[in-house]
Amino acid sequence: MNLIKNKNFQILLLAVFFLLFFKIDFRFEEGIYCCGDDYDYYAHAETISLDFDFDYSNQLNGYEDRRFNLDGKIAPKGFVGSGVLSSPFLLIGNSVDTFLQNYQKEKYIKFMNYKLLIYSFSAVSYMFFTIYLLQKCLNFLNVKTTFLELTLIYAASGVAYFAFERFSMAHVYETFSITLIIFYSFKYYLEKKQNLYAFIIPITILISLLVRLVNYYSLIVPLLISYIFKKRFDKDLYINPYFIFSTLIEIKS
Repeated sequence: MNLIKNKNFQILLLAVFFLLFFKIDFRFEEGIYCCGDDYDYYAHAETISLDFDFDYSNQLNGYEDRRFNLDGKIAPKGFVGSGVLSSPFLLIGNSVDTFLQNYQKEKYIKFMNYKLLIYSFSAVSYMFFTIYLLQKCLNFLNVKTTFLELTLIYAASGVAYFAFERFSMAHVYETFSITLIIFYSFKYYLEKKQNLYAFIIPITILISLLVRLVNYYSLIVPLLISYIFKKRFDKDLYINPYFIFSTLIEIKS
């Protein structure tokens, strides 16, 4: 029992967990190709991080009739939020590939698709960050648990499959965005910097809606959290000037 509580032992088990599930065979592929749900989210990240725009002509060339939105503009069917969150990883991966090509020039031998490899780290990173935030939320409730325990519980939910295998899908980003709303709602009701958190919460709600528009319930998550601490549904957050100002900015953007 003492061994399980040992931090070094927990780090070792987390490393084993990571290496057990993190495979590299499919990361030797050239990319994620049209047409499927995985590609929809990847296309968003690709146009943001590589083209720095929302013009999908480079990504959907030849498949325009299959992927379009209600306005007739060529775009993937998947929501953009996952692509926004994962685009920094794809940018770094593409930069590594470009650097190696320019550095080695004619001697360059492509050993691995680093763009896809580093992009695959995105879902895994957000998964562990979600677990970290969840542990913080439980600490607010005086529920003591270890990062390792939460990792095992979280992995049992099936989300780990989408983090390590189908890393382009939105499942990890959805759990991250909802946990982020809960985390800052906790901080709003427990800490003194209420105006700061009142400004941040609409941003977290926007992230949740961008990941999946059907996450409309995220609008009332802070209201549900208020019941935990005040034993009633408190609407003070929603009439806070900083919350309203931040919300107007998000709507305007």
